[in-house]
Amino acid sequence: MRKKPIFILIGTILSAAIAYQQSAADTSSNNRNNRASHNSSSKNGSAKNNSSNAYAKRRYANDEYRKALKNMWTQVYPSSGRTIYCNKQFSTRNRKERKKYVNAEHIFPMSWVAKDLNCGKRRQCQENSAQFRAIESDLHNIYPALINVNKARSNFRFGDVAGEKRQFGTCDFEVNKRKRIAEPDETVRGEVARAILYMAYQYNLSLHEKTEKLMRQWDRQDPPSKEEKRREAVIHKIQGRENPYISRYPFTK
Repeated sequence: MRKKPIFILIGTILSAAIAYQQSAADTSSNNRNNRASHNSSSKNGSAKNNSSNAYAKRRYANDEYRKALKNMWTQVYPSSGRTIYCNKQFSTRNRKERKKYVNAEHIFPMSWVAKDLNCGKRRQCQENSAQFRAIESDLHNIYPALINVNKARSNFRFGDVAGEKRQFGTCDFEVNKRKRIAEPDETVRGEVARAILYMAYQYNLSLHEKTEKLMRQWDRQDPPSKEEKRREAVIHKIQGRENPYISRYPFTK
């Protein structure tokens, strides 16, 4: 057997060494890329989780209120009902359809409550005030309302609107945006008044003297109906708390 020349052996050894070094470099580069990719994925995943958690916090800042709404649509009005202000019939059997035109109205506006508690804007109060969350979730103050009427009412006080200009067809509900006053139909004024008076009484909330006087007048002029008493009894059972302006009518504190 002939021996290979020494320079051929040396060349073979050098080629093998260079190939090994290149392979090691490629492996190291791939590892770095994999680590970078993993870190990037972890950061992106973390960012997505944080974003998801932040959204959940924003969406359900008051879990008590979410539960209250569920109770209203399933227990207070298990199949159907009528809206406050316009007496429009709605069904709760099809949630998707109902949400197109009916939502929840706080008769005693939550902006009034936030101001009285001095807890900030509504979202801030939901996150930072247990008292606000309890008040916001009280079903004695939450009624179904037509979305456009609810929006028009905003947080305006109730009172007399001169001119009787109809904005909602046959629905007798007037709004004076300049004076920030809303006037409901005579047939629901007592119901509105008893929600307002209850909230001021139950939670020791401030009520303008002129508004309180008018609410007491409406309360006397429009006594609780059979439906109003039924609704109060159901909510009393759910919450364990009555609205005495309905259950013990006429109620004087």
